Amino acid sequence: MAKIHDTPAIVDRLQGAYHLALSDALPLRESLALLKATAKDYGHHA
Repeated sequence: MAKIHDTPAIVDRLQGAYHLALSDALPLRESLALLKATAKDYGHHA
């Protein structure tokens, strides 16, 4: 269930968490390569 927050302190905290997550994320191409490699490796263990 989604919630809408309009309290400035909550919005600031959530924006900070979102920006932190984005700063740690890999670029799109690297993310896709990692997912593909993980899926391929997972297939070998099944």
